[in-house]
Amino acid sequence: MTSWLNPYITYVQVIIMNDQIQQFYDLLKLKGLKLTPARKIMLKIFLTGENKFLDAVQVYDQVKRTDSRINFSTVYRNLETLVQNAVVEKITLEGKAAYTLFEKQRHRHHMICTSCRKTTPLPYCPVKELENILKREDNGFLPIEHKVEIYGYCKDCRVRE
Repeated sequence: MTSWLNPYITYVQVIIMNDQIQQFYDLLKLKGLKLTPARKIMLKIFLTGENKFLDAVQVYDQVKRTDSRINFSTVYRNLETLVQNAVVEKITLEGKAAYTLFEKQRHRHHMICTSCRKTTPLPYCPVKELENILKREDNGFLPIEHKVEIYGYCKDCRVRE
């Protein structure tokens, strides 16, 4: 790519990110949540997080760089509030809770690198057929949601090791 395009691409990325930030601000308002300084910073962190799950300490460390007055308990409480309101998704990674933005349009199946925490969505749903079978069987169970998390090493981390 020619170098004269780089500033343009960065400008477009900023516009897209600002639009995404506004969408999340609107979502918070719709759910009756205030847009506090901590939540504003946290949403920006997740939007620039490169598809990675972050634990509460990692989120706090990044929040602290922007506003040192925000303490860990505020970050943790806000993470849990955002999870309860389907703004942030929570999984267990290496025995600890890890968080990323909840994307309603994305089917939530992930390949998660245990080394760098990069997250890649699975290209298809490996459980859909099983879910359909369960719906047809007369066992009284109606599946409404499922999630698959596959842990391993991404291509970059395998090359490094």
